[in-house]
Amino acid sequence: MAEAQETIRSQDYEKRKSEETKLDVVCRGAQIPIVETGLHVFVYLNKEIHLSADKQQSFFDCVILENKLIFTDIINSRLVIFNEENSDISYIPVPYKPWGITGIRNDAVAISYPWVHIVQIVNICTQKVEVQIDSKNECWGLSSYKKRLYFVSGRILKIVDLMGKYKGKIMLPSDDVSCVKVDDTRLLCTDRETLYCCYLHGAIFWEFRMDNLAELHGVTVDRHGNVYVAGEWSNNVVAISPDGTKCRVILTTLKGINSPRGIYFDKKENRLLVSNCNGDKAFVFDAQTL
Repeated sequence: MAEAQETIRSQDYEKRKSEETKLDVVCRGAQIPIVETGLHVFVYLNKEIHLSADKQQSFFDCVILENKLIFTDIINSRLVIFNEENSDISYIPVPYKPWGITGIRNDAVAISYPWVHIVQIVNICTQKVEVQIDSKNECWGLSSYKKRLYFVSGRILKIVDLMGKYKGKIMLPSDDVSCVKVDDTRLLCTDRETLYCCYLHGAIFWEFRMDNLAELHGVTVDRHGNVYVAGEWSNNVVAISPDGTKCRVILTTLKGINSPRGIYFDKKENRLLVSNCNGDKAFVFDAQTL
């Protein structure tokens, strides 16, 4: 059944691709047409990283901690770590198939394991689990902000402190949210077709959809508040203005992008990390906003 649904979804996307591109922001009751090239955000390749291994890999998410680029490899139940100082690639085995990842400290990450309903905080130096949280439902994307951890659990975004103590919840705008990013006073989240920008009490500020942006997953935010989202089936990355009224396709297959899922913006260094789902390559781009 799942394979049939994916086939139907893929066929629907191919049909939409052949039609005229339309970009809309939906702002609670109104459709506002936007201009694709109205956002002056540009990225320039800094490095292309070959992460090919002796076995098949699949990267669903990524994060940067100082000089370490970290990827969740769902096929092999491990983290793949690329050290920028010496280009060394190392691995940390994890007990289940990992989905989302977010930085907690310079030496620790939180990882979601949706099929066993668990979130763990793992020290990447000692490789030990510091905290384990039972989500009670499938837990997908997650984000950390101001000593709070947010993770998708069904239709709810649960909030805990870094010891795993429950602090609250936010109702999500869709039953199919896979990835989230909490930034300042906003919650950004994606289902397969829509990027939602919500207030932290759950109300939707704006929604973004684009015909040639399909199977949305990773979402991240730069220092100017611009939002970046990865389209796995459409093989592209799109930048959207903070108010959702402008956008720009910044990456396509011409830059080596192939089924992107993981995406992370390093605000300190003003750079964007994108990983291909098939686990062979990742890219670091320097960002510029004019």
